[in-house]
Amino acid sequence: MRVVIPYKKVPNNDLYWAIRSIIINYEPLEKIIVVGDKPDFAGDYEYIPCPEQRDKEFSIYHKLRQVDGPVLFSNDDIFFMNRVHDIPNYYLGTCGEKKGPMSPYYKRMYDKCPPTWLDFDAHCPMVINTTFFMWRQGMPLKSQYGNMFNVPGVLVEDFKIKTVEDIDRTRPFLSTPEPLSRFVEPLLRELFA
Repeated sequence: MRVVIPYKKVPNNDLYWAIRSIIINYEPLEKIIVVGDKPDFAGDYEYIPCPEQRDKEFSIYHKLRQVDGPVLFSNDDIFFMNRVHDIPNYYLGTCGEKKGPMSPYYKRMYDKCPPTWLDFDAHCPMVINTTFFMWRQGMPLKSQYGNMFNVPGVLVEDFKIKTVEDIDRTRPFLSTPEPLSRFVEPLLRELFA
């Protein structure tokens, strides 16, 4: 399976460690394709330039559409913590149950979602067939795809951590917010160097 990572340059090394974790732990890997800004390092990936769009979620969609067919959509802040082969379509509950503080941008997106839709935006990879995926204005991308194509889902707690103490090495994935990146990097180096 081809892994596509839509990328917007940020001042950390997350993309490097994300790629290393995929190479080490994703068994059906055919190749990794980084789409968007050019990474600062050479590596075992293909690069496709693609300009940023105004809307963040549409920009990710636009980058994904640069690669045709079924792909594993991942991000530069998602790390494969253990060997994986088949990745279920994880979801967090329904869009109507979305809890916690949200930025106005994400609140607007979730307000547009039908409340009974499954919330597939669980900060982990998801298989998407880009050939058939069409943009629906202003809703979370993975939730759009999962609900438009009625993909079966597996309920899970989010993989994005809020503190370093939240790291659970037994889970298949780890996702880090930008402020924690430098504190998590020593663990990533230990696991994937």
